[in-house]
Amino acid sequence: MKPCPLFAALWLTLASAASPVPAANLTPNGSFEDPQKTDFLATLDPKTRDYYAGTKQSPFESWAFGGHYQNGDYTVETTTAAHTGKQSCKITCIKKGRAGIASSPVTLKTGASFNISFWAKAQDANGGRIFLNLEGSLGDGWTSKDLKTGTFDWTHFSHRAKVKGNLAEDQTIVAFIYTTCEGALWIDDFTFDPADAATPDDTSVISKKPNSIPEPQDSIGYRINIVSPLDKIFPSDNYTPTAKADKIDIAAARNEYESAQIVIEAPWRPVKITDIKFTDLAGPAGAAIPASAIKWERVDYIQTTVTPPYFTDRGLGSYPDPLLPAGPFTVESLSRTPIWITIKTPRGCPAGTYAGSVTITTDGQKPTTLPINIKVWNFALTDQTHLKTLTWLSTGVIRDFYNNPSTPRGDQKHANTVQAYENILLEHRLGPGGDVAAHLTRDNSGYDFTTIDATLERLIANGMNSFIIAAAPNLHREKQTE
Repeated sequence: MKPCPLFAALWLTLASAASPVPAANLTPNGSFEDPQKTDFLATLDPKTRDYYAGTKQSPFESWAFGGHYQNGDYTVETTTAAHTGKQSCKITCIKKGRAGIASSPVTLKTGASFNISFWAKAQDANGGRIFLNLEGSLGDGWTSKDLKTGTFDWTHFSHRAKVKGNLAEDQTIVAFIYTTCEGALWIDDFTFDPADAATPDDTSVISKKPNSIPEPQDSIGYRINIVSPLDKIFPSDNYTPTAKADKIDIAAARNEYESAQIVIEAPWRPVKITDIKFTDLAGPAGAAIPASAIKWERVDYIQTTVTPPYFTDRGLGSYPDPLLPAGPFTVESLSRTPIWITIKTPRGCPAGTYAGSVTITTDGQKPTTLPINIKVWNFALTDQTHLKTLTWLSTGVIRDFYNNPSTPRGDQKHANTVQAYENILLEHRLGPGGDVAAHLTRDNSGYDFTTIDATLERLIANGMNSFIIAAAPNLHREKQTE
């Protein structure tokens, strides 16, 4: 049986509009219109035939199919439910395992770029994965990408990738589309085309702005929306009709952080935000959560230029990610800015409902005041967490990002930056133990654990409860100990 492939990053993006099948398609019968006439697997040399282990000739000319990986049982057939033309490929699950349809081999030089494009739809494809997997001389699964699952109508997927490696000889590539799901999967209009290496992955949504909307007569010049902190707010989304903002309503235990999110929109003209202020939150029997326990930060965006190694229907563009410190800012015309609000409930505050407000002040426009209600439950979180957590702070990436050189001054700035990241994780009960014991100092007298010991003592004292020894030397082998 063919082993389960190793999964790596494949640049794959979801597009919304159909594109014609280009003449440069390197895989024949990508429309699945031609029935089997010859067994193309029998014509392959033994080395190339090995890339198709576990497959047999499919009902489609130039395509192979394997339906019994991982003890599964899947069928493949032609169907008239086509995206274009008269028919498409349909894979149906009888017994869950893994099945895959495989293209004819494509030969490309190392470093060559290419595009893959196809359409797919699914019915009740649940309980597993659907993924595109590139195999061949570069390895079984040298790059792959999870696709959509569930039930969905014809959806266009496209990917751009480059033949990896430093070898001068040509490489053989086979494209598999696998399913480990129940239900059924349809595939149509598959193309594999050479690509211009200078062409970016996808710029279709970069710098896109919402469509303009009419300004109502009672407008204050901007709009405020209250949204769930679980929602990602994208600057390019079109404006939607919205009810007038009501209130921020959240709940938390004592000694807990809880967040809310508001969005300032500028559909008609720029709006300059000069200040955002909170009142104390008044609670039961004269108790209060002070305004100092509430802070706000501005959500900013990162421009993505390479599609991520997981399924997303957003494509490339601006993704919300960093939180910038509080301070004046401008929401440009036809854009929006989310505001992230964090409340830390005091350990000793009585249970009950607390009420106050937040006021957003602008330059030259009417301010907006929103009520804040927080329900505090009758229990407190401990300062120390008993749930083991571990996050990975790549100190090398942090050094490069902040451009801290390997000099005494640069090393100190780097140490301060890493410690700031560690502190914020610990403050929120997350352990920064991924990379804290990975870098040993060594001189002619042997290894020096002084720095690592001090780091571990500091972090464990502040709540870290697990860590990885990523690069421990074999001291016995290196004659450092008996």
